Amino acid sequence: LNLSKRNVQIKEYLQRWADNYELPYYFKPEPEQVLIVGSGTGNDVAAAIRQGAGKIDAVEIDPVILAFGKSLHPESPYQSDKVNAIVNDARAFIRHTNKRYDLIVYGLLDSHTLLSGKSGVRLDSFVYTVEAFREARAKLKEDGVLSISFSLIRLELGRKLYLMLQEAFDGQSPVVYQTGYDGGYTFLIGEELTKRSLNLPSKFREATAEMANDEIRADKSTDDWPFFYMPVRKYPASYIVMILVLLAISLVFIFQFVPGARGNFSMSCFFLGAGFMLIETKGITELALVYGSTWIVVSAVVTAILIMSFLANWLVVKIGAPRPWITYGLLF
Repeated sequence: LNLSKRNVQIKEYLQRWADNYELPYYFKPEPEQVLIVGSGTGNDVAAAIRQGAGKIDAVEIDPVILAFGKSLHPESPYQSDKVNAIVNDARAFIRHTNKRYDLIVYGLLDSHTLLSGKSGVRLDSFVYTVEAFREARAKLKEDGVLSISFSLIRLELGRKLYLMLQEAFDGQSPVVYQTGYDGGYTFLIGEELTKRSLNLPSKFREATAEMANDEIRADKSTDDWPFFYMPVRKYPASYIVMILVLLAISLVFIFQFVPGARGNFSMSCFFLGAGFMLIETKGITELALVYGSTWIVVSAVVTAILIMSFLANWLVVKIGAPRPWITYGLLF
């Protein structure tokens, strides 16, 4: 988006979009050090430059999206000497960086407006947890500000963000504003935030009271339960229905097209297959916490499991299959 002041003056309808990206800088004018995670094609980065930021670390997980931003963005934010573009997972970068920032801006890390209704473990799940926000808080300077933009389809997700930020900042409550852009809300929190006299324009509608409403039921996401897009901590009935439907369809196709399948169903192979799927999923999600949810991490996990499978088969070929009690004993 070309949200330069000159272009916004010509196309006045762009003003609310510009306001959305520039809101954090009302709370932290001309910050010296800025971190933007989920920098995408550069709209948040361009806003930081327009608002007089000193140095900007722009973190984007997808190198292709970053390349589009560098080549196509009309304001050319990534070409600025102020900007250090980094291809990395947001959580991994925050965890491992030694820098401290005046302002940390969470951009739209995924397609919130399209996909936030019914989802499980996703690319950005571990970014929105209590522990993740504690790690981000540790990278703020003493008077630093944390800003999170989110397009809310359901108020329960906003309530979750409110509660998680509150816990991560030891009981301090964030302030929330509706920006009027794409169903967007901005959550802001910082040690000195409430002590400042803020002269926000009336175009920003404060929505703090809505998110602080105790009647909205929402459970906080944690690293042990990182399903941000599930408002409450329970297993959705729709998931169970889908699993049963897939299982039924699979059985029909196997019995229909695999010769001899009816009389040769192997419980051992079935549970070994299920076990490998669980190992793969757990490996990917656990390592995502340490190294980030990148394709390199996923590829490393899948490769390791395939190598393990190959070595197991090679061992059986060379020395023969061990007795079942040894195999299952080792598994247990």
